[in-house]
Amino acid sequence: MADCSHCNEVLASPLACGGCESIFAATSILSPFEIFGMPISARIDRSLLRKTLLKLQRLLHPDFHGSAGEAMVGIAEHNTAEVNAAFELLRDAAKRASWIVEHLGGPSESSERQMPQPFLMEVMEWNETMEELKEADDADQTKAGIDELKAELKT
Repeated sequence: MADCSHCNEVLASPLACGGCESIFAATSILSPFEIFGMPISARIDRSLLRKTLLKLQRLLHPDFHGSAGEAMVGIAEHNTAEVNAAFELLRDAAKRASWIVEHLGGPSESSERQMPQPFLMEVMEWNETMEELKEADDADQTKAGIDELKAELKT
């Protein structure tokens, strides 16, 4: 972690200094792990995460910076939102794992859950065939259609 530009103490987070209680606007997009000053890892010390959250919330609370002017209050509000979002991600093992996979270049959770378009079209056709067979008056035609659909589904 970097040193504070005001007091040279090690920063609690790139967003705030625990020594002089200065807050900083992020100069780049920070990962949830960077915000909490933690290495990227699937395993998290939950008590340390909670302790760091409380420390950052106290340092960043907008009311604490009210006398510093509107700009500082805006930075405090933004940083507080960033800390809360990072905490929500880091405390949830599934969200944390998904973020790590995507960060390392793997597929996103949403792209992995999408069915291939050709398959979805095929399922729609099967459903339409089933509706047509339900409405057919000829029992022999219905049985033949069902047998044909069964054979297609087996392949």
